[in-house]
Amino acid sequence: MTTADDMSLNEWVRVESERRARVENPDTPAQLRPLGDFSDEYADPTEYKTVDQSRVGPKSAALQGLIDGDCCGWGKRPTTDELYEAMRADEPTDRQRSLASVLLRADFWELMGAWMEAAFTWRQLARAMSRREYQNAQRVREINRSATWRS
Repeated sequence: MTTADDMSLNEWVRVESERRARVENPDTPAQLRPLGDFSDEYADPTEYKTVDQSRVGPKSAALQGLIDGDCCGWGKRPTTDELYEAMRADEPTDRQRSLASVLLRADFWELMGAWMEAAFTWRQLARAMSRREYQNAQRVREINRSATWRS
């Protein structure tokens, strides 16, 4: 084996070791992809048979479920319209940041449901994660995988 072959083998071992460490240890830090990598298109709810067409966008049933589960102790209970707007705010208020955190704490399948109901784009979700400096490595990897999903 030549030195060039040794270096490429060594590089492969390093990359594979890093990959396995990420996969096997969900607490390994993950870096959110640049916002420009994420789709800014809304899902087309009509493509999904399970979506109630009267409960899409700001009236998303998935958003309502998240609010019902995570906001029951809030003094002023938020609405789905409020959460929908919080995901789009250019300069979110403290309340809007807290509302975005409700979505960030959702499990991945709840997020998928909300996305299928056109409640947010993947770029809006990634921007909310960036603002909160979200550190859940597993969630960051899940969202990174969704970066280029289009409806």
